[in-house]
Amino acid sequence: MKNPSQWCAFLLPCILVNAGCGGDDTSTTTPDSGVRDGQSEAEAGVTSPQRVLVTMNPMTGSTSELVAVNVETKKVDGTLKFPGFIGQTDAHSTLFPFLLEQSNDLVAQLDAVRPWVIDSSWNVALKDTQKGSASYTDPAAAIVGADKKAYVLRYTRNEIAVIDMTKDVDAGAPASEIDLSSLLQKNDTDGTVEMTAGVYVAAKSRLYVVLANIDKNLITDNDTLCTPTVSTIVGIDTTTDTIVSLVSGADSGPKGSIALTGFDPVFGGLVYDTLNDRLLVLEAGCNAPPLADGGADAGPGAVSKRGVEEVNLADGSTKVLLDASQHGFPSGIVYIDKTHAVLGFDFVGSEVYQWDPTQSALGALVKNAPDVFTYDGVANLLGTVTKYPAVGAPTTSVVSTDYKTGKSTTLSTDVPPGYVGGVDVWPHP
Repeated sequence: MKNPSQWCAFLLPCILVNAGCGGDDTSTTTPDSGVRDGQSEAEAGVTSPQRVLVTMNPMTGSTSELVAVNVETKKVDGTLKFPGFIGQTDAHSTLFPFLLEQSNDLVAQLDAVRPWVIDSSWNVALKDTQKGSASYTDPAAAIVGADKKAYVLRYTRNEIAVIDMTKDVDAGAPASEIDLSSLLQKNDTDGTVEMTAGVYVAAKSRLYVVLANIDKNLITDNDTLCTPTVSTIVGIDTTTDTIVSLVSGADSGPKGSIALTGFDPVFGGLVYDTLNDRLLVLEAGCNAPPLADGGADAGPGAVSKRGVEEVNLADGSTKVLLDASQHGFPSGIVYIDKTHAVLGFDFVGSEVYQWDPTQSALGALVKNAPDVFTYDGVANLLGTVTKYPAVGAPTTSVVSTDYKTGKSTTLSTDVPPGYVGGVDVWPHP
């Protein structure tokens, strides 16, 4: 099954809700820490324990909820209700986590110590016109660069919203934008480049952004059809916020972007390997179009271009490390070191595998693995397990599982009903 947020961007109806970090956002917390007025807990030297941040999107209605589960105490430390039927967190910054109210065009900076409390927020709708069927911009990631400047990737639009985090604002306007419409490929009829992930590399003053470049007009029965377009990696010089060429030659993408062999990179499916100066890109692939003479019931053909691809940032070369076309839709990637990683797939239930990135085949199944997961930086996958009874509503638990031994510990069952919008860990290892 495709990433729900990725599909919601163009398949589900939505009414745009205009709300800041007051009114409609309601948080509940543990007792106050005693920090004096006007001083944040982080400024006072209060440290944050590791917590699993789980966002639950509603089965009905239009209110989502963030739940922060303390890994050590196995208790819910705080919750935050927010408007919108899709949303998730982005906790990859070392400064603080973000809440992405995806159907609400809002990006909120969460408190570094109490990550269920909103400190500032920005409305990232900008002034661009609606493209395609989505009335909302679906922010997919918020990437912090230098000088507390963050880049918000908007999946259903072609402009990156740049926000200034030195100012405390409530639904404030972005400071500027970076237009990627010049990267739209001529055979892409939906009008958008589909930003899915990004990473900031400080040593290069570069922001690397993944563009899926799928054609949403060629979606059939929830399958993305292969098109003449190619997925790409684009480089942005963060000192000038301008697009820069990463490679040259006939095989490069528009504006010197790096053309990928795989297709349709998934939300958040990007890892930067600092030691080897490379990107690892998790790709969903695509289905061959139905045969012209296949009859009225003929469906899409076989999946191809699904797996993990390496992008060498030194020379722009790419290499497919793993072909996963025989597996389900990719649900997650954790890169631990050069010989250890974890990959998840949705295929009649969740399948999570150990993987040695130097090998072209998957390793052993991870026993008792979460359906949706992140990594604690030590040995455990943190995430959610959802059970679907024959009668009644599904229930979701938060668990910690050793990815090697399969030993699993339940951290909390105090999770509201709904669909899992995303799983993160804060502080991020």
